[in-house]
Amino acid sequence: MATRRIKSTVNNKYVQPLKLKTGRKLVITPNSDYNSIVFTTKHRATTPRDYILNLWAKFAQVDFDGIHIKSYLDKDSDIMQAANYTFSVYLISTTDNWAETFVITKPGSSIGDGSVKCHVTAADFPSTVDLDGELTLAIVANCTRQGRKYRKKIYVNHLGVYDSIVRLRNDVEYLDITKLDE
Repeated sequence: MATRRIKSTVNNKYVQPLKLKTGRKLVITPNSDYNSIVFTTKHRATTPRDYILNLWAKFAQVDFDGIHIKSYLDKDSDIMQAANYTFSVYLISTTDNWAETFVITKPGSSIGDGSVKCHVTAADFPSTVDLDGELTLAIVANCTRQGRKYRKKIYVNHLGVYDSIVRLRNDVEYLDITKLDE
């Protein structure tokens, strides 16, 4: 939990004590003669750098249909509310130039604890793309909080055991073919 950075003062209509050993004596009196706040030298306003956008992706292990994406905005280990979550998925080329090919942008849906999820199905990818671990994906999350935009990009590859399943399936098919040759 954050430490308190303001100090409440006791005053009345006639006296406002300002000698509180602070370097910056700024007094705020919000529509009252009796309450005021003095900011101390330790006061630090919240900046956009205090917020961190976290992003994860995993292979849909239950139905083998695409990927699941989860994200949330974090400040001091607390999940903060944000809006307008969108997730963009890009394919990374297998050559050395790391060229990105846009696939899809999908909105996120709230889980309830402040985090947001998204499901990108295999049908959302081009028909020539298999999620077998060969291709690398770039996933970009965007959100907005209090008029400020936050963005995070991750690269994922081998999202699950699907690569092993495809290889095993190919081995079994090869064995079935070779048995027929005998």
